[in-house]
Amino acid sequence: DDRAARLLALVDAAEQMAHVGRWRNDLMTGEVLWSDEVFRICGLPMAPLAPPAEVTIGIFYPEDRDALFSAFERCCAD
Repeated sequence: DDRAARLLALVDAAEQMAHVGRWRNDLMTGEVLWSDEVFRICGLPMAPLAPPAEVTIGIFYPEDRDALFSAFERCCAD
């Protein structure tokens, strides 16, 4: 859909300007997708899929990881 592609391009441009990114974790397949800006923020080469969980977790500050795991568990509980 052309409209969806235009909206996604706007989101990508906003991420670049704000220097923020987005990621998605498909709970059914376990697939994790990152926006291009997340790769840039993390200093990693672009790829179709996010790095393995061990690498992804290592990107977060150690003091933030408990909150990350708690949020992830809450999402999985629903």
